[in-house]
Amino acid sequence: MVLIAKMTSFNSNRVRKILLSESSASIEAKVEMFKERLWVHELNTNREKEGEYHTLFSKLKKHPDKFFEYCRMDEETFNIVLDAIKDTIQKSETNFRKPISSEERLLVTLRFLATGCSFRSLAFTFRMGKTTISKIVVETCSAIWDKLLPTYLPEPTVDMWKSNSKDFYKNWNFPNCLGSIDGKHIRINQPQNSGSMYYNYKHFFSIHLLAVSDANYKFVMVDIGAYGRESDGGVLKNSEFFKKLQNKELNIPNNAELPNTNIKVPYTFIGDEAFSLLVNILRPYPGKQLINNNKKKVFNYRLSRARRTVENTFGILSSKWRILNKAIETNIENAIIITRAVCILHNVVLTHNKQPIQNIIQSLSEEKIANISDGRRNNRFSTDAREIFADYFISEYGSVPWQMDYI
Repeated sequence: MVLIAKMTSFNSNRVRKILLSESSASIEAKVEMFKERLWVHELNTNREKEGEYHTLFSKLKKHPDKFFEYCRMDEETFNIVLDAIKDTIQKSETNFRKPISSEERLLVTLRFLATGCSFRSLAFTFRMGKTTISKIVVETCSAIWDKLLPTYLPEPTVDMWKSNSKDFYKNWNFPNCLGSIDGKHIRINQPQNSGSMYYNYKHFFSIHLLAVSDANYKFVMVDIGAYGRESDGGVLKNSEFFKKLQNKELNIPNNAELPNTNIKVPYTFIGDEAFSLLVNILRPYPGKQLINNNKKKVFNYRLSRARRTVENTFGILSSKWRILNKAIETNIENAIIITRAVCILHNVVLTHNKQPIQNIIQSLSEEKIANISDGRRNNRFSTDAREIFADYFISEYGSVPWQMDYI
């Protein structure tokens, strides 16, 4: 491999003058350090002429459709993200090197997240070192989470929960619903000395993404990093979200009447059969209870229909950010940072999406919900709440015309 030194801005004598006040040994050590840092591969010496950012990005701005395809967001949204993080990710210019701009750093990161390309592949296209690419991606993803979290994934308030509930009733005919809960396995490479802790039932290594989505496919809460071998129910019980739920720290509104009735029930999250039935979490009836029982079948259909929002949220997330469709080739800590970033970017893009969210909702066809799995026994109060919802869904006040076609 041919290596060359990029020594355009200084030479060894100049470095010695800069460090004149220091000891001879210290000077020599720093000279060697600066030289080592400036050794670059010959392919990367013309980054500002041949790198993808310098050859393509300005042209993409002239073609909005291609810009969106390349960055997975329009230019306006790109600039919103950039403005939020640029002060954090921009490096200072020195006498020895011109730093990579914050705009180029964001572009490198978005291409990594959007395509799932390896650091090595991006190093070739952007004319940077592999280690540089890796460092840029992790630093930028960390900044995206830190700077955009308060705006795009804030701690919900009582009013926010009530707004979520109205949307679930309007869009999915499920009242008093705060959000839909589910888990997703994020592929990773096998961590060293981890045994089977991260090896899941699907036969690959993963960490868990536990999420609550609203009625419009945005994340309300995420919990990332649990061992892949844990079940969704186990991940939930060990999550910060569950601890806050148990300690009544989630700002959940007081019980409210079901629409067009005077029957008060708790506000609730909805999940599949993997989750336990709790006061504020509803799950389907077990399969053995569905025989010759249309009321319970209707309840399961209505819950499953509304719960699909979180499945669709994961689907949108994975289709846009292809890094989630392969193993993330980093350590666990950085895989968590990367996953957090795509969750925030998901909300950012949907917030500034020029296509009305209703178009996305209407594009989803009604599908019959089948194969409802068996479940476990649950506490009496939660069972009573589920019964109230089930009775409501077959009443004249809570039924929908098509529900009997899907049981």
